[in-house]
Amino acid sequence: MKSLILFFIFCLAFYLHPQTELIAQKKTKKIEKWKIYHSYTTWFYCYNNQEYDPYCVEKVSLTFTNYSKYHISRLTIKLKVYNENDRLIYNRKHTIQLELDPGETGNCKVFKLYERLYIFDGFDDTTWEVEVLSII
Repeated sequence: MKSLILFFIFCLAFYLHPQTELIAQKKTKKIEKWKIYHSYTTWFYCYNNQEYDPYCVEKVSLTFTNYSKYHISRLTIKLKVYNENDRLIYNRKHTIQLELDPGETGNCKVFKLYERLYIFDGFDDTTWEVEVLSII
C-alpha cells in the first residue's frame, strides 16, 4: 500500500512539474517595449472598381524584430501616419498577430485600417510611426 501511495505521489509530482514551470514563466515574462523594433511598413492600395487607387491605402503589414528572450504572438500598437507637411492624418490603436521567436524578424498579418487613407501626393513622403503599447 505504501508503494502505491509513493507511486501516486511520484506521478502527481511528475505531472505537475512542467505545468508549474509554464505558470512561473508566464508570471515572469516581462518584455521591455524597446526590445520590439519596428523596421518596415508595407501598405496596400485600395481596390476601387477593378483597379487600384495609388492615392488610397486600406491595408498594412508591419515588420518587427524581437530583441527579447521570449516568444511573441501578439502586439498592441498605436499607429500614427503623418503626411508630407507633418500633419497627423491617422492615429489609431491596433492589436496585431505575429509569431516571433527571440532574435527573429518577421511581418505581422496584413490588417485593415479603421478608415481609408487618402494622400494625393503619394505615400512615399508619409511618415509611419509605430508605438508598441503591450506585448503578449
